[in-house]
Amino acid sequence: EELADVKWIVTSVVDKTGRVVLNAEDPLLVDRAQKTDQNLVWFSANSHNEIIKSTIAQSGRACTVEAGHFIYYENGNRHELLRLSDVPITLGGAARHNVQNTLGVIAFTHALGVSLADINEGLRTFTNQDNPGRCNQYSINGATVIVDFAHNPHGMKAFMSVARKLNAKRKLLVTGQAGDRSDEDIKNLARESISDIELDRIIIKHMLKYSRGRKDCEAAEILRREFIAGGIPETRISMIEDEIDAVNLAINWAKPGDLVLLLVHEKRAEVLKMLNTLSN
Repeated sequence: EELADVKWIVTSVVDKTGRVVLNAEDPLLVDRAQKTDQNLVWFSANSHNEIIKSTIAQSGRACTVEAGHFIYYENGNRHELLRLSDVPITLGGAARHNVQNTLGVIAFTHALGVSLADINEGLRTFTNQDNPGRCNQYSINGATVIVDFAHNPHGMKAFMSVARKLNAKRKLLVTGQAGDRSDEDIKNLARESISDIELDRIIIKHMLKYSRGRKDCEAAEILRREFIAGGIPETRISMIEDEIDAVNLAINWAKPGDLVLLLVHEKRAEVLKMLNTLSN
């Protein structure tokens, strides 16, 4: 109960073990955990994390990454699971948020009694396409296309952290925002989109159906101005009304070796169907 108000709890496992699975990279959790006598299971992608190290030293339960493998420690035993590159949703480790999610899943499902062998098989066979719109990757005419539903600065930060790690000749972003966000939230979305990454083209969707109290194209215009303020030349920015038209423009722009980043919000099913048809 004393941990229930902390937003970054992955989950608590209500079973005979009374285990609670926690993210060792969250200082709030680390602090709160000192006040509980629950049976804790920690996870972190950083094997040098002090909580992970101390838990392993005390023969506790911890899940981490070592030498490119997912590792689970329990009762003094070290269990080597799949390589990151063998878990599709991590995109070879580039999708760090999904590395973290995978660690949480391993700890959680094993606490429920699932064997590590079955966990391995589940991780190996679960692909991004099994979770439509979440870092789904396609190959279209030699270009890499990634689709996500990111719609806030936090989600954009995670999405663009993946994009930064992927090699590409050129990079294009299709984005947009609903009108029921503050000006500052819309600006932060733009800032996270261009942080530490060079984009060769940006296509902004008007998202007229989601104006939600703002004038038509007002949110799109805030994005455009913030991109320009962040150093993106106006000549690299396009404004498109329809989401399908924006996706088509992006696909037609792309050449072999390019990376196309699609944030899809209005016509998700149509876009995913189109990409599945076009993918090689």
